[in-house]
Amino acid sequence: MIVSHIDRILSIEENQINRNKEIDRILTCFKYDYFEILEIEPGNIANSDLLNIVKKIYRKKSLLIHPDKTDNPNAPTAFNLLKKAESILSNQETESNDYKEKQKLITIYQTVMKDNSDPKKIKSKVRSILEDELDQEQLEQYINQQKEIEKNQLQEKIKAERQLQKQFENKWEDERDLRVKNWRDYSSKIEKKKSGKKKKTKVLANYFNNVDIEDEEEEGDGLDVNSLALNDVPGDIKMTLVIRSDLKMSKGKVAAQCSHATLALYKKITNPDLDSYNPNMVKRWEYLNGQAKITLQVPNEEEMDILFAKAISLGINCYIVHDAGRTQIAAGSATVLGLGPAPKKVLDEVTGELKLY
Repeated sequence: MIVSHIDRILSIEENQINRNKEIDRILTCFKYDYFEILEIEPGNIANSDLLNIVKKIYRKKSLLIHPDKTDNPNAPTAFNLLKKAESILSNQETESNDYKEKQKLITIYQTVMKDNSDPKKIKSKVRSILEDELDQEQLEQYINQQKEIEKNQLQEKIKAERQLQKQFENKWEDERDLRVKNWRDYSSKIEKKKSGKKKKTKVLANYFNNVDIEDEEEEGDGLDVNSLALNDVPGDIKMTLVIRSDLKMSKGKVAAQCSHATLALYKKITNPDLDSYNPNMVKRWEYLNGQAKITLQVPNEEEMDILFAKAISLGINCYIVHDAGRTQIAAGSATVLGLGPAPKKVLDEVTGELKLY
């Protein structure tokens, strides 16, 4: 009786040791090498016999390491790996992913076994190939994820631009009366200037060499356009200077006229007493966009007036410089149209088709 009891205890302990060894063995296998998990060498087995062998080995090993048969905490993990290996290798549905994975693994083994006969070297090489394929799959998955993220970002950007366009269209309709009023004020101002007397040129006698010095002050057309609505428009902020190419001004003359336009725009948008006051737009332009400016060309004054009217309608701070007429061109000539600072997206609606100067 005592001997029999001892033998039973030893048998139980031996079984437990075997279970723990098998659990540890399965956990050291590469989880995608299903032949290694089931301890099957595919090169020595015909395809017709594979299914029966897989079933028999799985039945034996599942009884050995089943979580209900042992208190080993790793038993559930090992059993799940064993179960998955059996599921993949016994799959007979040729169109399923499991079947394709099984065939790929068989092909890898067949390729490796052509140049190797050592079981350890074969398993090591198969594992290396599977790890490389896994890395490639993860890389492709990462690339696809990035493409999906970029696609979603592009869709969000398009959606935001459509919403912005809709807001502009609504604003265009809502402010129709204001645009008409601004254009009438501008037209009235131009008519008064044409009908008025020509301004006399101031001439100062130079005390030392008796050379006449011309007054450099320029006149300009500049309505106080409220641009606060443009603060919600995202993107870069810049100032645009549109120069009449038909006047054939020298480089120095153009530089002077652009300077007049730039200063006038800055004064208008930074003066708190004017409707054109917009400190937030100035901050974006100065500190986030480096006071960006661009010079473009327009063929004549009529085209410039059209651009001016469109800028007013879009709520863009704007100013037209009129030359004093002391050098090169006639007095009162509109030389440069200054626009901004304003969002590039809005400015492009006015000057998007113009060429660089």
